[in-house]
Amino acid sequence: MTASYDTTHPAAADDQWANEQRRRWMVSQLGIANLVSRYDAPGARPTTRWRPPESAAKATSVSTEGRVRPSTALPYGQKVVAGEPVSALNATPDAKPGLASAAQSPMQSPVQSAPAFSLLLARAGNWLWVEYLPDRLIRSEQLHLLAAMARALSGAPATFEHRQFDWPINDNPNLPRDHTAARQSIAGLLGRWRQGASIAGTVLLGESAEGYVEITEESTVLRLPSTSKMLSDTRLKRDAWAVMRPHAVKP
Repeated sequence: MTASYDTTHPAAADDQWANEQRRRWMVSQLGIANLVSRYDAPGARPTTRWRPPESAAKATSVSTEGRVRPSTALPYGQKVVAGEPVSALNATPDAKPGLASAAQSPMQSPVQSAPAFSLLLARAGNWLWVEYLPDRLIRSEQLHLLAAMARALSGAPATFEHRQFDWPINDNPNLPRDHTAARQSIAGLLGRWRQGASIAGTVLLGESAEGYVEITEESTVLRLPSTSKMLSDTRLKRDAWAVMRPHAVKP
């Protein structure tokens, strides 16, 4: 079944539609419902409404007809992959690529998926902290060190809140998983911590953390060694304090 749209509205370009799909997904990750107005409210500024491009309508029709339904019988031991067409599941291992594989190629996204990674995100005192986790694990020693540095910056016992950010967020292949979507997800989480709080700036722990955070010219950014390196080489703590000291609040 294909959704119907008002043909009097102009068709959006492919890049506009891709950006809109990414925006809707990001908004849904923040728990906000995506709403579209049908008409302009009295006294409101006129709004231009767009309908999906023809390529998006065709892709939706093909993907809807080609999805595996619960009643589809599969050979014993064959797994169902979300979003995989029925023709691909019913193909035998010795079958040569034919029309089915050729029909799937236009559906593949040109955007390359970002590799899986994990970050330590924290709000300690009036600073946001970001550290890349090479082994995707958070250790208690790292949290103790981070809390101590937050106390040194704030000049008093600081509130501490942290979480581990794992990318991709889920295994749905239809959701964007590229580097831009990852950075937008991280920005959304940090933005929620900034709401209702007086944040002095962002502390990047380790060189690898900077590639995942959007930095603006107005924001204060402190670049320190990672907590894992400071724990293995205590001399790096002096280097970190030299960077933090000008921004530390005197008790």
